[in-house]
Amino acid sequence: MAEFFFGLEIEGVVAAAFADLTLSSEVEPDTDQRIRPTVRLERRHDDDKRLFAWHQLVVEGPTSAARKDGTLLVFNAEGVTVARYQLEKACPFKIEIGPVKDGVVHEAVTLTCDNVRRIT
Repeated sequence: MAEFFFGLEIEGVVAAAFADLTLSSEVEPDTDQRIRPTVRLERRHDDDKRLFAWHQLVVEGPTSAARKDGTLLVFNAEGVTVARYQLEKACPFKIEIGPVKDGVVHEAVTLTCDNVRRIT
């Protein structure tokens, strides 16, 4: 089984690398109305404070000022980019610290965005 890892670029700058990714884009079946896409990324907790600082911009508001364009990168085990997803006007609306897995604290960030497109 192949191992993958994920990168998050915000406005052209690599913000972080992650071990786990869940991307959700859906339409409400009864109304055909689009539900705002979400992206959940998880990694080992470290001393990088950039995502938390970005989240703080959302908390302090207005949210519109914190929205940024970005790119999700999917890498295979050899580090080759195998897919790219464009995020339009993304912002981190949720940050979680924990749980501890195999003695290591993990953190997760959940982004919402106006739109997501696979570009490669």
